[in-house]
Amino acid sequence: MVEDPSAANDTDTVEIKIEKNIPPIARIDVEFNEINVNTTIQFNGNGTDKDDDMLYFSWDFDGDSVVDSQSISPTYKFTKRGVYTVNLTVSDPFGGNGTDDQIIIVNKPPVAVLVGASAGFVGEPITFFAGNSSDEDGDELEYNWDFESDGEIDAVTEEAEHTYEEAGEYTVI
Repeated sequence: MVEDPSAANDTDTVEIKIEKNIPPIARIDVEFNEINVNTTIQFNGNGTDKDDDMLYFSWDFDGDSVVDSQSISPTYKFTKRGVYTVNLTVSDPFGGNGTDDQIIIVNKPPVAVLVGASAGFVGEPITFFAGNSSDEDGDELEYNWDFESDGEIDAVTEEAEHTYEEAGEYTVI
């Protein structure tokens, strides 16, 4: 309303629509959640917003509340063992935020120590031993022997025996 000194006035109206901002929804997609130390891992962020607002991505990989990346699909290398809570915050320009967390377990790989003969005879068994292998994290070890390097597991014990039926050079894994 406007009014002059003689009390004459006039009004005009404008209709406005006030809407509530719907915050976005965040989702983390990652192929592996258990990795070895010094492994680079690819993260994929997904954000949806019912308002179709522009979205911004913020990642915290190490739990220090500091933004480590603003990429939609960043990579990150964990250099120390531990359990990490990776956080993705997806924001819209109107203050709406959605978050998602993903636990990543970073482990040190075991050290394999193989003891066995470096030579033998066709038809004679050769014994192999991996009992001196270790895992710094204290994880229980599993043993998988491949005597012909053909990708097939031939034994699953700490100590294994194998007999070669043909002469040749073999790599035992």
